[in-house]
Amino acid sequence: MYDQHGFALLIICSFLNYMNKFNQLKYFELNVNAPLFKALCDDEPEWWEKLKADSRVYINVRHGGYINVYFRGESIMKLEYRKRSYRAKINTSYLSDEEKGGKQKDMAPEDIVERLDEIIDRMQRRKPIGKPEGDSEEGLKGALFMSGDYIDTEFAYMRKARPSEIEARKRNANSSGTKRICPYAQDRIDLVRVDDGAIQYVELKRISDPRLNRHDRASECEAEIVEQMLDYQNILDTYKDMILSYYQAVQQVMNNLGIRNGAVNQEITRVSESVELYIAGYKDGKPYNKKRYNRIRTLQKLLKDKGLVCSNIDAVLDDYLKLRKV
Repeated sequence: MYDQHGFALLIICSFLNYMNKFNQLKYFELNVNAPLFKALCDDEPEWWEKLKADSRVYINVRHGGYINVYFRGESIMKLEYRKRSYRAKINTSYLSDEEKGGKQKDMAPEDIVERLDEIIDRMQRRKPIGKPEGDSEEGLKGALFMSGDYIDTEFAYMRKARPSEIEARKRNANSSGTKRICPYAQDRIDLVRVDDGAIQYVELKRISDPRLNRHDRASECEAEIVEQMLDYQNILDTYKDMILSYYQAVQQVMNNLGIRNGAVNQEITRVSESVELYIAGYKDGKPYNKKRYNRIRTLQKLLKDKGLVCSNIDAVLDDYLKLRKV
């Protein structure tokens, strides 16, 4: 028999063992015959065909056997199939004031599709203004996905927390009285592109994002983007074969469901060796500014010094220098 302390320790150990297994396998497994995918193929519901034909939205297949539908980088619908029935959730901020209450609301998917014009109109009116890059990160992400050969967004996985993250959690725990420090963290790769047959992970950052700066010049602490890109590179190096088979399965599901974009018909044969950093530069119409120029040059040097050469930083600088000639 376990005493109270021993039982608690057993629960924690069981949880950590589960998370370890989950980290290694579950994020890279996809059942191509999951109930939702099979039902959509068999039923071909009218609302589903209407949704696929709407050029304003895009659809992502998820490893948990569900689907997310996005507009401008924000999820309009999480679609599932449970107890022989289609189920959908929507963020209440996209609904009328009378329907707000709680973060998410259960709705029939056909009702969401029927109200898509209204929902999209409300989302467009929430569009952020005054961003140095001309749009929010979500909006930029959505525009990129719609413009190229992308197969996925927001690819999530669990990893061991970095020492810097553990230290930050300890500081927060001391101030809040929390006793347990979780040793794991979840990351999300912004975009996944199919590039000449290769799966290419793409991390999107706005040029004004503070995570592109060095945290503490006095202690020479790394900018967060450096640690982040190294984490992503590690996931590529460790799970390359599983990433390849996962996206081959994603592509199979997309083909089965009739989800069409530039990535569907490209044969996926390999995984890129590096993670790409895509930086959205200044697009707010302001004239050339020395401070902004220096920020781009500083970031360019940081990426070069750290060997993060797979980025568009040179193009961002070239585009900005054109403003000087206007």
